[in-house]
Amino acid sequence: MSVLDKESLTIELTRVYAAPRELVFRMWTEPEHLDKWCRPESFTVSSSGGEVRPGGAWHSTITSPAGENYRMGGVYREIVENEKIAFTHQWLNSDGSRSPERLITVTLEDAPEGGTKMTFVEGPFDDLEAWESNGEGWSSVLDSLGDYLKSGS
Repeated sequence: MSVLDKESLTIELTRVYAAPRELVFRMWTEPEHLDKWCRPESFTVSSSGGEVRPGGAWHSTITSPAGENYRMGGVYREIVENEKIAFTHQWLNSDGSRSPERLITVTLEDAPEGGTKMTFVEGPFDDLEAWESNGEGWSSVLDSLGDYLKSGS
C-alpha cells in the first residue's frame, strides 16, 4: 500500500514482509544487509557508513547503471529496537549544495496475518517534483528489501 499525500507532500508506504520484526529491524540497522538492498532497483551501493544510535550520522552513495553517483546522508533521531527507526535524509549534491532535510520514520509491528507490517513515512517535501521522485524511489527500495528478505538474507 502506498499513500502519496499531495496536500501535505508526505510519503507513506506500507509493506508486509514474511519475516519477523527482529529480522526486518536488522535489515535497517546492519550495514552488511543495508548495502545489499537499500537502493532503487538496478542501482548499487558504492559506499556507506554510519553509527546506528540517536545522534549518530549516516551516509551512503548509490550508483546508477549509467555510473552516476548520488550521495545522501543524515542523522539518526530515534531507535527503538525491533519497533522504530527515525532519521533525517538529505541529498548531498556534487556542487556542495544539499537538498532540504526531511524526516523518515520506519515503524515495525506484527502483521495480523503473520510476518511484519512496516510503515515508512517521509516528509514533508517542499515541492511536488521531489515528492513524486522520492515516492517512486522509496517504493522501489522497499520492494528491493522484500526481494532481499525472500532470498534468505
